[in-house]
Amino acid sequence: MLLIVAFVLVGVRFLSLVAASPPALPRDGRPLAPGAADLSADLRRLRTLRHRRGPSAWERAGRRAVPMFVAAAFALAAWRFLALHAGMTPRAVPELASLHGSDPVSGPDMRWWNWWDQWLYLRAALAWGRGLTDPALHWYLPGYPLLGAPFTRLTPLDPFLLPNLACFLAALACCMGLGCRLLDAGRWSVPLGAAAFAIAAALPTVVTQDWITPWSTTPETPCFLGALWLMLGIGQSGRPVRHGIAAGVLAGLVGGFRPADGLVILAVVVPGSFWLAGPRRPWGARGWRAAASVAAGASMSLGIMAAAYLAVWGPHPSPYVASSGKIGFEFGLLRFRWVSMMINPAPLLPDGIGLAQAFPWIVAGAAGLAASLIRPGRAGRAAHGLVGAALAGDLVLFLCYRDLHPVGLWRFQLHHYFKTVLLLFALYAGRLVVMVVAGLHRSRRADIPAAIAGVGFAVALFNWHFVFVPVHPLPRRGIDGIVIPGGFRSLSAMVLVPGHGSTNSLVAPGRAVRADGRPMRFGKDVVAYDPGDALRVLPLRLMPPSDTVLLFGKGTAMAGDEQPMLGTLRLRWGLPPHWFQRAGAPPP
Repeated sequence: MLLIVAFVLVGVRFLSLVAASPPALPRDGRPLAPGAADLSADLRRLRTLRHRRGPSAWERAGRRAVPMFVAAAFALAAWRFLALHAGMTPRAVPELASLHGSDPVSGPDMRWWNWWDQWLYLRAALAWGRGLTDPALHWYLPGYPLLGAPFTRLTPLDPFLLPNLACFLAALACCMGLGCRLLDAGRWSVPLGAAAFAIAAALPTVVTQDWITPWSTTPETPCFLGALWLMLGIGQSGRPVRHGIAAGVLAGLVGGFRPADGLVILAVVVPGSFWLAGPRRPWGARGWRAAASVAAGASMSLGIMAAAYLAVWGPHPSPYVASSGKIGFEFGLLRFRWVSMMINPAPLLPDGIGLAQAFPWIVAGAAGLAASLIRPGRAGRAAHGLVGAALAGDLVLFLCYRDLHPVGLWRFQLHHYFKTVLLLFALYAGRLVVMVVAGLHRSRRADIPAAIAGVGFAVALFNWHFVFVPVHPLPRRGIDGIVIPGGFRSLSAMVLVPGHGSTNSLVAPGRAVRADGRPMRFGKDVVAYDPGDALRVLPLRLMPPSDTVLLFGKGTAMAGDEQPMLGTLRLRWGLPPHWFQRAGAPPP
């Protein structure tokens, strides 16, 4: 048996050498020049003759297979989307007249229209469909509701069905396009881009549901990816102005759907197009024209969005804009949120999981991005650096948003914020595989050390966890309050309250949290988690150095024989226990 296997391997190797070797006589009939000195001339003549013959049968078949593969990928993605949508779609939609209230219209057939955000999107879409600009019917920015407005009568059960499906397929196209720009895998770049989309969007049911459920991140994601794709093509295009205008239009649409994400993508695409348009002469006129075209395209799409905004609220901030501005970002939370949301939320939620546990390709993607930047040579480094900057900017933005917490990541499907991040990490996971496989070839041996260094970077980035270190017990105030002497002195402080209750108990009417005599807001200044054993209370911003009183609402019952404990969350090297056992597990 071993001899048979050996003969087969030798035969395969021989046939591959024969197929790769030049023929003894070229097809023009002239004999090869004698002597080793003329070998290079013969090889040049053979290449010319091969080019004259045209592509081989295998090459022609490969060219025909690419469109077929792309069509099959789109068909399978659409089938996956529609199959899941059939089991999720609401069976009834409330009338516009019933949407003037302050609460969603409840009912067993409403499904996601019972949810606060989706109800607001539906109300705005129905209002836009009837040409109503009453501010009482609108909450969010008009970009996403305008997409559903034309379909309120065509698909009344879900006006966002066709727009969401179009965005889902557009994201697939952008992943295949970015695969061609980033993966450096030749003819395999398009299939690998499609595979990255399947891994990060189509196959995980919980992620596909994020594309089906109405969220403003659904149109934002393909616009974000498309702007990056077009930006990367500016340097290779003979018409950088057209590419720049298209990239600017998409980046402006991102800002119209989600303004903070728009700032991130514009901060990358404008200087990126300036640099990529003329890498040999970065300060030349070609770079300035590309950057100006991006700015012009962005101004066009932002102008359209601004016109729709002014039609509803005029030159005044909308309630959503005012509310988001009050919540704001706290960049001091970045370290805490990176560990608690990306790696593991223990000890806040002992049974919870992080994004990297639920979607393990995040770790491989971080390694692939680092390896692409570490790899020797300047070829492609600017492109990977720009995409990495967009990915990091988007990730930091969401991790530092005060109202995005580990408890809501799975309970309220807030992982939909990370659609773009998941797809980019999946692409770079494919890039890591390409580097490892290509590194086996002699001409690309430098890829292997770079891949190893990237894996080491990912290990250093994800190998952390928090532990709770008690500091001192806290005095109680009556039966439903506690006092924190000196208040929350750092963003890593945490109060452990024995008992159980609702995570919203701090926002009960008349039961506010107070520091230095001033009321503080739940979800904006402090947040509470209740995994079942004890309530955890944490600050979301730095507090004044004075005594803080926590008054709990009726939904919280403190244990009568245990004292609350003030402690701090300390960062420790190493993964939390049972991390690998739960990696890839379905979210809670």
